[in-house]
Amino acid sequence: MWEKEREVCNMQVVLENEALKVTINSFGAELASIRGKETDTEYLWNADAKFWKRSAPVLFPFVGSLKNKEYHYEGKAYPMGQHGFARDMEFAVDVQTATEAWFSLHSNEETKAKYPLEFILKIGYELEGKDLKVIWQVENPDYKNTVLFHRRTSRIHVSCEWKRKAVGILF
Repeated sequence: MWEKEREVCNMQVVLENEALKVTINSFGAELASIRGKETDTEYLWNADAKFWKRSAPVLFPFVGSLKNKEYHYEGKAYPMGQHGFARDMEFAVDVQTATEAWFSLHSNEETKAKYPLEFILKIGYELEGKDLKVIWQVENPDYKNTVLFHRRTSRIHVSCEWKRKAVGILF
């Protein structure tokens, strides 16, 4: 089901400066490519489905698998697949410039069936020279306490000339 939606909905956002060209999919707000322009080197896993079809999935609101693929909140059981649901959802593209993009996912009826809490998940990507900043913002628009278990996973090829500089998670 998700693969079909991915084909229909996915929009690619390209960021570029003098040093890097970065491609991000709106489906899952997932990095698809980080290419060094000087050497034409690809630094991110190519998502070869033969081995692993993802490159840098957003894992939210959980990381890993849950016992019986469910968790309990306020006396009710909720189903949850491995690594949550954000990686399998279309994000809105809120901001797009030559060197910066922001994506957001808001709680809705579909997410509340799996995660009953209100949230706004914002993911930003910003190029500064040879650096790519990845910024997470999780907002709680409700008065209830929100519990999150997440992290960002990337498979990045690192050479002697280029290193990942900043990955930020802001709460």
